[in-house]
Amino acid sequence: MRLPARLAKLEAERRDGRVIVLWRHHTETDEQAKARWRTEHQGEDLESAGLKVTIIGWADPEPDMGPQ
Repeated sequence: MRLPARLAKLEAERRDGRVIVLWRHHTETDEQAKARWRTEHQGEDLESAGLKVTIIGWADPEPDMGPQ
């Protein structure tokens, strides 16, 4: 099973307001990622009581060193 499918399953199982898995792009801060999520999920509240938000982000890309 691929990672996006596993995360979607986790979110679906816990959609009762307890767990949100949020991807952070390497160009974003955590706050920017939360703001993007709010835009994509109108009407949902990340600050709900009892809600756990997990932010996952990739490391910044390595600079391109070119052919050696």
